[in-house]
Amino acid sequence: NLPTDLHAPATIRALEHGKHVFCEKPIARHPADAQRMLDAAKAAGKLLMIGHCLRFFPEYLAADEVIRSGKHGKALSASFTRCGGIPDWGSENWFQNPARSGGAVIDLHIHDVDIALWWFGAPAKIQAAGKAPNLIYSRWHYPSGPVVQFECGWDPTPKSPFYYSFKIILERATILFDMRLGLQLATADKLESIPLTGLSGYEAEDNYFLDAILHGGNLDRCQPSAALAALEAATETARQL
Repeated sequence: NLPTDLHAPATIRALEHGKHVFCEKPIARHPADAQRMLDAAKAAGKLLMIGHCLRFFPEYLAADEVIRSGKHGKALSASFTRCGGIPDWGSENWFQNPARSGGAVIDLHIHDVDIALWWFGAPAKIQAAGKAPNLIYSRWHYPSGPVVQFECGWDPTPKSPFYYSFKIILERATILFDMRLGLQLATADKLESIPLTGLSGYEAEDNYFLDAILHGGNLDRCQPSAALAALEAATETARQL
């Protein structure tokens, strides 16, 4: 797993040598470096995809389908939680070096930032608090959209268990996901589990990129410009901590 601060130089070099590139998230440590990557891909005429894997996870795809269907009304609020122990397995402990990883706000929080942008678009305002760069509490404001809030963090203890969840309150239903309980839909008369189908998120992500290379498919679901937008939002959050 290449440290985040090396994503840009490694990606740009590969693109300049005529290679398509799949790069792990976050796209880069800083938005300016991410923009250089997009410019390099355009200049080379090659594909660049950033591994925002949640866009391929079955539970997020199923929730996306419910939200976009409009069957249960528009979204009123959304909350996301993503927490765990600080990683202690990176070479030279690069995860614990904010200059390289950006801390949890850039490396971990960005997962839910990307999903919120995918589902609800860019907010008018971001308000954040916490303890930089690993404990994040933030709220996004939309003039005529949902209230969106986040809790994210790396606990100082590496052995603290990792967990994530989300809750989307619609006008006539609530979507609930917890990695320990699965995906559920609550309506006026019942609470039911939503069945998940398809490949694992990582396998689906890989196949999507390979299909684009081999068969001329597009990257509409996971454009590098969307990864840049997620990094910009996470960077603004980090600025406020």
